[in-house]
Amino acid sequence: MVLNGKGDLHKINTETQRRVLETAEKYNYRPNQIARNLSKGNSMTLGLIVPNISDSYFSSAAYHFEDLAREVNYKVLLGSSREDDKKEIELLTTFYDNQVDGILIASTQQNLPTIKKMYDGGLPIVLFDRIYEGTNLPAVRLDNYNGVRQLVKELKTAGKKKIGYIGVDLDLLTLHERRKGFTDEIEPNMASKSQLEIIHYATHKSECGDAIDKLIDEVKCDAIVFETQYLTLLGIKHMTDRKINGKKEVTLSSYGNHAVFDLFDTKINSVDLNIHETIKSAFDMLFKMINKDAENNLSDLLLTIEPKLIKRH
Repeated sequence: MVLNGKGDLHKINTETQRRVLETAEKYNYRPNQIARNLSKGNSMTLGLIVPNISDSYFSSAAYHFEDLAREVNYKVLLGSSREDDKKEIELLTTFYDNQVDGILIASTQQNLPTIKKMYDGGLPIVLFDRIYEGTNLPAVRLDNYNGVRQLVKELKTAGKKKIGYIGVDLDLLTLHERRKGFTDEIEPNMASKSQLEIIHYATHKSECGDAIDKLIDEVKCDAIVFETQYLTLLGIKHMTDRKINGKKEVTLSSYGNHAVFDLFDTKINSVDLNIHETIKSAFDMLFKMINKDAENNLSDLLLTIEPKLIKRH
């Protein structure tokens, strides 16, 4: 009672309260916060699972999510699956065992049964960026399809005749949507399979340069769209090493923005993934579920965020 600040309320002697506080200080004693929270029916913690915390998009997501949680006195447990579905299962299980009040996850899209079982069992879960279509799982998604189409339209307007595309071989709905946006926007007489280079995610750092060389030297592309911002950064380095002029010779565009794009001589149009709005929307959705304010209705719990085109060239 004293440590909870309720000594006076329970008419505990002032001297006794002083001795309790002094003894607690002497032995560095703190009440068990987990036990205290569980007695209230919650843990005051949230779980966040991202594929790769070193990716600036997901590190920004973690930053915004933690800020929002702090505003309502929640703590965040963070885990990175590293695009490994087994690692993702371990994180989900760990968070579940620690009795988090809710989980926000950008999934590997390989663990629907586990996520659905936890959600149907009463654990609030919200997907962001990567969703499972056709389920009742709450989600905040990006309009990847139209985001890529915006990039291609700008390149066509600029007079580019042969546009290439470089992506990675992860089996993710978000990436399939981006590729479809690219192929649908490219006119039939401009498109060919040779314009799409899909490299291995595990070795993308070493393969990206070779893919660029093929699109420029063999396919004769005068523009390249990169599927992610981390591929774009590799592309900028390779183009710089080759001393290729990004304004006059081969124009680069990126699905995903990065602060350093403003620093390069090579001017790059990019799609801003609107991370702040995405995380704010996902957090609000999750918090309503925790407080039982949200109806389990797919139309209410599926939100699409529009990305924004940033023009630099």
